Amino acid sequence: MLPGTTFSNAYGMNNLGQVVGAAGYISSYAHAFVWSQAGWMQDLNALIPANSGWLLLYAFAINDKGQITGEES
Repeated sequence: MLPGTTFSNAYGMNNLGQVVGAAGYISSYAHAFVWSQAGWMQDLNALIPANSGWLLLYAFAINDKGQITGEES
């Protein structure tokens, strides 16, 4: 799970074993994530500009090129 979160759900996986989904807290928005078999888990919000005005909530699918589909707020 992402640091400080209380749940995580996986929604998609590619042929490279990368997993995408959402992690969050009981009383707030979820955060989209990507996880790798190498052992790292990344909040996708950390990969976009802080002033973008977006909050990436859910990641639903990832292809073998690493392109991710999801939902933002």
